[in-house]
Amino acid sequence: MTQESFTVLLTKENEQLLNKLVLQITLKLQKPIMEFMDILIESFMYPRGVEASLLSKILNYTDNNPKEAKTDKLMLSITRKQASLCEKYECNDLGNFSLLEILHIKKLLLESGKNTAYDDSLEKKDKSYSTVKKSMDKIHIAIVYLLRNLSTYLEIPTCFSFFKKILHDNMGNFETCFKLFKLYNVIVDLLIDAANRGGVNNSALFQVTNDDLELIESFSKDISLWMETMLFNSTAFQDYKEQDIFASNSVCKSVSVVLTESFEKFLTSRKQLLRISARTI
Repeated sequence: MTQESFTVLLTKENEQLLNKLVLQITLKLQKPIMEFMDILIESFMYPRGVEASLLSKILNYTDNNPKEAKTDKLMLSITRKQASLCEKYECNDLGNFSLLEILHIKKLLLESGKNTAYDDSLEKKDKSYSTVKKSMDKIHIAIVYLLRNLSTYLEIPTCFSFFKKILHDNMGNFETCFKLFKLYNVIVDLLIDAANRGGVNNSALFQVTNDDLELIESFSKDISLWMETMLFNSTAFQDYKEQDIFASNSVCKSVSVVLTESFEKFLTSRKQLLRISARTI
């Protein structure tokens, strides 16, 4: 096969171009990681499910408290039926230190997002590709430590069942996340190498080979697939399917439903209602 290249005429703004490319793939990866963190937050806030967890009882998510139930057609089914709350709870129902680790990762993502918002003033140091890469390295390491610490709890008899379920439900997401981080690092290195080779002077061409472009396209598709699969298998989507107005909608059987505006609106409303969006450190 003939080797083809995607070429960009470089000027003195060569580094700015590299910054822009790195930022684009960074933002692409950050979105599903943020969603993954929200899913984990829900797992710790509502370990027995939304209806049966202690927090539901504290916040009184029952038919007797409908004040938030009529704000949107996409409200949760939990506000329309009596919650069957457990009478016996364990210490983990009150919360766990791991939740702080997850919130820390989310904070790192939010801070990184502020620094990676692309505009035309990429000469700022906090928007350089090297700084963005360092922030993603911190996030990667934090997620590795999170998984290690979650696994450690399996050695504690009183915590085994609680953490076994969380790990069982989310191990696939951890594995995909680490796989995508590995590809992310490879692609960033490829872009840096290409810029170094092609950006020696102002008349040089920044060349990205066809093979590298295919890798970037594959990376982008893998990210989209992870996001869609993660949402399709989420508790939020199960709640979405229970809504009367969607019960007869065949599209709910397809992964594509998580890409619709109606589901995105439902997901946002649900996070607000369950106080997931409000959790911070």
